[in-house]
Amino acid sequence: MKKGIILFLFFSVNIAGQAQNTTDEAIWDNIVLSMDKKINLLTTLTRVQTIKENAKAFKNYSEFARASYYEAIIKDYRSEDTAFFKNSSFIDSLLLDPASPVELRAWMHFLQAKRLEYFNSKSLKFHVSLYEVKGQPLNYAAFSKNDLDSLVALHLGQTKILGRNLVFSSLKEIAWIVSDTSLFLFKPQFPDIIAAEQILSYRKGFNISDQLRNRILHWLTLSQNDFIDSLKRSSNSPAGEARISKLYYDWISRQQNKDNYYFIESLARKYFYSLLPNNDSAQTLYVNYLQKLVSSSINMVRANGVYQLCLLWNSLGNKYHKRTDYSH
Repeated sequence: MKKGIILFLFFSVNIAGQAQNTTDEAIWDNIVLSMDKKINLLTTLTRVQTIKENAKAFKNYSEFARASYYEAIIKDYRSEDTAFFKNSSFIDSLLLDPASPVELRAWMHFLQAKRLEYFNSKSLKFHVSLYEVKGQPLNYAAFSKNDLDSLVALHLGQTKILGRNLVFSSLKEIAWIVSDTSLFLFKPQFPDIIAAEQILSYRKGFNISDQLRNRILHWLTLSQNDFIDSLKRSSNSPAGEARISKLYYDWISRQQNKDNYYFIESLARKYFYSLLPNNDSAQTLYVNYLQKLVSSSINMVRANGVYQLCLLWNSLGNKYHKRTDYSH
């Protein structure tokens, strides 16, 4: 099965295209509203199909991907649950088409990652075997949850590789793929968004052993620079946290702007602190770290320090006092 995955990804690499001609964001807002409320879906389907064809003609692959993704979702709403992979079979077709340019392939890898991630977490209405689609390059319905997680990681990895040089004139062209806007107090580029999506999609847990607990407690004492060095060392180790450490370190190390560099460090630090939710020592160390961030000369780092402190103190307050009725 893994050999089949590698061959599939190998045959899905080719050359580039450029994007132009965009749909007004107000139109996209109406489309999303229709999808959220599940109203006027047939009209909305026709609209996204028109946008898709127009985007294809102008080689606007980000818009083509967005319209194609929404088209698949609308078809999900209007068809039997078992048609899930049929509704997005166009993705593999484009990935395997030797005429597909690099930018289009990058977007299709991203869409496939999101579709597989969603399928892996959704509640199936029927037996999983009924979701199989004959003739597909890979029989996704037959994959285990761990295998699907691996496929998601592979597709996002391909998105990062193929999209590393993509530049967009406006953030609006790619903002629709951001799953968590709180991760960006800076203006992200396409690789930043994909790096964040890789981290958010990382679901493979690892045991919090005594050794890992002690490592995290040590990391929480470190300066920002020393913490980043620890991420680098951890990413090259056989330890269970190596994968997530590498994802954060790779994201940090590609930053040319030092403000972004240190802001992402604060995101990584929060992640590892969150692995020890009931550890009083970890909490004390993390509060000390956040209080140092409050004095940072970098605006976004300082703002995140204040925000995380407020969240932490609010959660602690809720533990000890949940009364909301103050009438006498």
